[in-house]
Amino acid sequence: MASSLAVLALLSTCFTCLVFCANTHPRPIQGGMSFYYDPAKHHFIAATSSTCFMVSLTRIEQDHVHTTQGVEDLELMMMRQWLGKLNEVKVYHDDINLTENIKRWCATKDIYLLERNVTAAATPVSPLASIGP
Repeated sequence: MASSLAVLALLSTCFTCLVFCANTHPRPIQGGMSFYYDPAKHHFIAATSSTCFMVSLTRIEQDHVHTTQGVEDLELMMMRQWLGKLNEVKVYHDDINLTENIKRWCATKDIYLLERNVTAAATPVSPLASIGP
C-alpha cells in the first residue's frame, strides 16, 4: 500500500513538472522602430516605444525621402550614422515649434533633436539657365 502511494506521489509530481515546465519556453525579446517624415519642418523622425529622435534633413535628403529607396536610405543613416553619434537635445512637448504631426507621433514619448550641421542650401541654378534661346 505504501509503495502504491509513493508511486502515485511520484507520478503526480512528474505530471505537475511536465505541465509547468512545458510552458516556460523563453520568449523572444522584441522591439520596434517607426520612421516618419515631417514635411512642414523637414525632420526625419525615428520613434521607439518610449523615445522620438528628430533630425533635420538637407535639401537633397528632403527630395530623396519621397522615394521608397530614399526612405530606406535615411532609415539606415539614422541607425548607423546619427543615433548614438550626434548630440541629443531634449525637446519639450509644449515647444511651439513642434508640428501637429510630431506632437501626434511622439505624444507619449521623450523627444530629442539630434544636432546636425545642416547648412542652408539655396535652390541650385538650373543647368538650362545658361542655354540661350
